[in-house]
Amino acid sequence: MHLQLVFLLFLGILIVSPAQGATYWKFKMDGHTYVVRKEVQPFDINKMNDICKTFNGYLLELNNKSEQAGVRKYLYRTRRFGYTVYTGFTDLGSEGKFYHINSKKPMPKLNWKWWNPDNWKNEEHCVNIGNRGVNDLRCNATGRYICEIDYYF
Repeated sequence: MHLQLVFLLFLGILIVSPAQGATYWKFKMDGHTYVVRKEVQPFDINKMNDICKTFNGYLLELNNKSEQAGVRKYLYRTRRFGYTVYTGFTDLGSEGKFYHINSKKPMPKLNWKWWNPDNWKNEEHCVNIGNRGVNDLRCNATGRYICEIDYYF
């Protein structure tokens, strides 16, 4: 198992996290490493952010439209969408004012999906990234999530 894990890390394609029993896709862009959870599961923003911390990272914090476009391009090109892909943005406790769960910084101006954010049924307080833009959605929907690490590995 250890040799297999080292080989996969060398290829930069897949990371196996024995502690979590989960697998992840990995890609690099502009000095950051992005790790996408392969398995689909119910989302819990605090729990997922804690898992990202085990990679010395945090849930995806898009800093600008250029980073948004790069992440979207990777997800689209590799067909990683299929399910919701969560970021670390939320407006829990501050309706309509999205901020990052880890840094507490306000969400920058990003490209939103048409008619969003809409807080449908007053239940949408988390943000996912999709091919047509970011979108607010329920924080407990089923999906994947992206961790961001501030260096290459």
